[in-house]
Amino acid sequence: MRKTFAIAAAVAGLSVAGCGGDDAEPLTKAEFIKQGNAICAKGNAELETKVKELIAGGKEPDMEAQIAFFEDEILPIVQGQVDDLGELTPPEADEGEVDELIASAQEAVDKAEEDLEAVAAAEEDPFADANEKAGAYGLSECAV
Repeated sequence: MRKTFAIAAAVAGLSVAGCGGDDAEPLTKAEFIKQGNAICAKGNAELETKVKELIAGGKEPDMEAQIAFFEDEILPIVQGQVDDLGELTPPEADEGEVDELIASAQEAVDKAEEDLEAVAAAEEDPFADANEKAGAYGLSECAV
């Protein structure tokens, strides 16, 4: 069960990314945080439901089944969060900070997509930096 939760935590930990289109009016920081947290809360609820499905019945699936599950079920939700947050346009004054957060988050997603086994075996959470940046910005739902 520990490994299941380790993978879930690593993959589900990501809840941030993307920068709005050039034509969009920048949001205020409060608006960006409110909309970003709503996106992350929705995605996090979906992630929690999927993880519960994976471990239903109390029997832990083998690593191969877990990896397939995360690749097929979890990563698309995380990528959806990335895409939805990417539709938001941060305040102009915060673009650099948000860009750094986004770059960190996308790097973690890419790493997970490339090799979920390595992410599962890692002792460090690949999303830790993105989560820290999200929390520092005020995206509390995105920093879990």
